[in-house]
Amino acid sequence: MREPCYAESVANLHYVGRCVAEFLGNLLYNRHVLPQKLHIIGFDIGAHLAASVSNFLRYFNLRIGRITGLDPAKPIFLKSKWSDRLHAISADFVDVIHTDVFLYGLMLPMGHADFYPNLGIVQPGCGPISESKYHKCNHQRAAIYYAESISSKTNFWSFRCGRLYNIIVGQCRPLNDFALLGYHASPRVRGSYFLGTNGTAPYALGSKFAPLIYRSLGKAFLSDFLIAKFLELGNDIKVHRLTIG
Repeated sequence: MREPCYAESVANLHYVGRCVAEFLGNLLYNRHVLPQKLHIIGFDIGAHLAASVSNFLRYFNLRIGRITGLDPAKPIFLKSKWSDRLHAISADFVDVIHTDVFLYGLMLPMGHADFYPNLGIVQPGCGPISESKYHKCNHQRAAIYYAESISSKTNFWSFRCGRLYNIIVGQCRPLNDFALLGYHASPRVRGSYFLGTNGTAPYALGSKFAPLIYRSLGKAFLSDFLIAKFLELGNDIKVHRLTIG
C-alpha cells in the first residue's frame, strides 16, 4: 500500500475497529454466532484491525474465540503500544504467521503461537532479501500458506524453539514438540515454531522440514553478514511475552 494511503489506513484503524465491533456485537447479542466460534483472520494491517475489534468488544464483555494474524504489519506498529497492535490477549487463541520480518512484517512474537516459515525471512521462490521488490512476495506468502493449510493433506508441520535467535545460532533441533501451522492449528499450542516450505505450490512439506531449516543458515537464505549481525545482537533480539493468566 502506497502513501498516503498506508498512514491514513493506520490512523483510521481505531474507527474501523469500532464499526466492525458494533456489527459483530449485534450478531453476538442476537446469538447468530457464539463468541467462542468467532474467528477473525487479518493480513498486514488487518491483523491489527482484528485486535482493535477485540478491544471494543471487551467493553461489552465479549471475547473473540480466535484471531489469526498473517504477517502483521510492521511500519508504524513497530514502536506503538502493545494495546494498539495484535497481541495474545486479543482472543482466546491468537496464532500468527511471520513471513517477512525484515521489511513488511513484525519479528516479535505476538500471539499464543507464532509460526516462522523459513525463519520468517526469505520465502523460497521469492528472490533475495537484498532487493526490496521481492519482499512483497515474502509478505503475501503468509496468506498463501494459510489458504493452502485449510485443505492440505501434507500439512505444515513445525517445531518449537525459544526464539529466532536460537535458531540462527543452532541451539534448536526438530526433535519433538511439533505443531501445525494454519487453519488446523491447535488452540492449546504455545510458543514460537519454525518450519520450511517448498518454493512453489503445494508449499507444505509435512514433517520433512529439517533439511530446509538448516540449509537456511547458509548463504542460500542468509548472508554471513546477517548471521554475524544476529550473533552480535544476541539478547537484544529477545522479546518478552505478555504473561497470560
